[in-house]
Amino acid sequence: MSGQRLQRLYPPHEAPPAATPPLLSVRDLSIAGRFGVNRGVSGVSFDVKPGEILGLAGLLGSGRTEILHAIYGRIPYSGHIEMDGKPVGIRAASDALAAGIALLTEDRKRDGLLFNLPVGANITIGNLKPLSSHGMVRGDREKTAVLTAMRALNVKARSPQASVAHLSGGNQQKLLFARVLMSAPRVLLLDEPTKGVDAATRAEIYRLIVDLAQTGVALVVVASELEEVIGLADRCLVVADGRIVDQFLRGEGSEDKVLRSITAAQAQMQQAAVQAAKAGRA
Repeated sequence: MSGQRLQRLYPPHEAPPAATPPLLSVRDLSIAGRFGVNRGVSGVSFDVKPGEILGLAGLLGSGRTEILHAIYGRIPYSGHIEMDGKPVGIRAASDALAAGIALLTEDRKRDGLLFNLPVGANITIGNLKPLSSHGMVRGDREKTAVLTAMRALNVKARSPQASVAHLSGGNQQKLLFARVLMSAPRVLLLDEPTKGVDAATRAEIYRLIVDLAQTGVALVVVASELEEVIGLADRCLVVADGRIVDQFLRGEGSEDKVLRSITAAQAQMQQAAVQAAKAGRA
C-alpha cells in the first residue's frame, strides 16, 4: 500500500523523542513452544516508551501473540520485564494489572466479554474497587463510570442493562476496550484490536489508539493484517519463528519488506538447523 493511502487510513501520530526513557522493557524473553502450534519464543528484547505505538509484525505461529501473553502473565516465561527501569515479577494477570499493564484479548467471545452479564457489568467487572465504599459497590458511582465509558468509546447500546449478545461486533469490541481502559493502564497490549469489526468502527479504534498514545500510554499492537501494524506503529518489530529479526520505523516499512525479512530469516534458520544436524552426525 502506498504511503499516501496509509496516511489517509491511519491518524497521524508523532513518536516520542529518541531520548525518552522506556516505560516497558522486555529482556531475553523466552517461552517454551507447543508441538504443532509454534516453536516458542527465544531471546526477545525490546523497549516501549510512554506515548509510543510499537507493532509486532509476523505470520500466524510466529510467536507474536505469545509475547503479549507472557508479558501479561498468561503463560510461563523466562527473562526479565521492567517498568520504569525497575524489575516486576509477572506470573499472573493480576501481577500485570498491578504493574499497570493491560491486555485486549484477541477473541472477545471466547475469553473477553461475559455474555451472561449485561453491558454495564462487562465494563466494571474486575475494576470495582474504585467504585466501592467500605467494601460495598456504590451504585451511583458504578452507573456514572459505565455511562462515561460508553460515551467515551461510543458504545451503542439501549442501556447499561442491555444484553451483550444484541450488540454488533463493532460495539462488542468497543465494549471490551471500555473494560480494559477502566484499569487506567500505563501499558496496553493489543491483540487483534480490530478483529471482526466494520470499517467505521475500525476507524474509531485507530483514532482511540493514537489518542491513548498521545496521553502517554505505551501500546504494543499485534494484528494479522500487516498493513494495520505498519500503519499504526511508530516502530515495527518483525517476528519470525519466535525471534525478532528486523525493525522498521514509521514510513520505512511495507508489507513486501516485512515478508522479505521473514522469508530471509526463516531461510537462515533452516540453513543453521541443517548445518547443526550435519555437525551432530559428524
